[in-house]
Amino acid sequence: MMNAAELADKHKTLSVLSPTVIYKLAAKNTPDEVHTEIVTQIKNGTIPNAREIEARIVQSKTKAHHQKELQLQRKATEHAAHLDERNWQKHEKTLKANNTPDAKIDKERKKWITANAKKERNKQALLEREQKRLEQARMKHAKCEENAARAVKFLHDKLGADFDKFRNMFFELEDATLFERALKIL
Repeated sequence: MMNAAELADKHKTLSVLSPTVIYKLAAKNTPDEVHTEIVTQIKNGTIPNAREIEARIVQSKTKAHHQKELQLQRKATEHAAHLDERNWQKHEKTLKANNTPDAKIDKERKKWITANAKKERNKQALLEREQKRLEQARMKHAKCEENAARAVKFLHDKLGADFDKFRNMFFELEDATLFERALKIL
C-alpha cells in the first residue's frame, strides 16, 4: 500500500490530479494497473477526470473479483472431487465389510463414477456459460469504450478549443441520461 503523498512523489505526473483522486488512486484496494494506466494517459497528454478514474478503478476491481470467483470455483470443484473420492472409499469399505462380492462393488463403482461424471459435466457446462456471459459483457464494454473514444476524438476535432468547455459541462451533469435524452431530441 502506498499513501497519497508517496504515490504523487513516485509519479510526478499525477500532481495534475485533484487530491481526492490521488487519495482514491493511493487506496490499498486500487490495483497497480490503474496507477500505470493513469500515469501513461497523463504522459500522453490526456488528463482523465475523477469519474473516468473512478470508473477504471471499479472496472479493474470487478475484473479481479471475477477472476478470483473463477479460481474459487475451480478450487471448490477440486475439493468436491476429493471429498467424493473419500466418500466412495468409505462406501467401498462398508460394502467390503458386508462381504459384498467384488463384481458387485465394481458395478457399484461404475454407477458412482457415471453419476459423478454427469454432475461434473453439468457443473462444467454451467461454469462455461458463466464464463461466456462474462466474456460477452467484457467485449460489449470494450466496444462501448472504443465507441466512446471515437466519439470523444470526433468532438475534440470538431469543437477544437471549445472541447474542454463542453467536457466540463458534460461532467457537471448530475444524470447522464439527461444528456442522452437531449441528444435524441436533436
